Amino acid sequence: MSTIAAKQSFLTQVKESDMGSKGKMNNSHQDLKVIASLGVQFKHRKPPDIKVCYWGLPMDGVIKVNTDRASRGNPGRA
Repeated sequence: MSTIAAKQSFLTQVKESDMGSKGKMNNSHQDLKVIASLGVQFKHRKPPDIKVCYWGLPMDGVIKVNTDRASRGNPGRA
């Protein structure tokens, strides 16, 4: 197989592989540029929801515990 035929076969297989993808991609900008240059269709992921929150200094003698109910790395209820 010639180099040109191998390249064409590779690009065809890459383009066909995108048709089965149902999820979103989590790639860098450079990755997406390369993927687009190969002619592969892709779906951008949604940007994160950014929520404003404020932390207030507790009154004297009060201990303030902030929690989002997360328990990273610990199984079971937090």
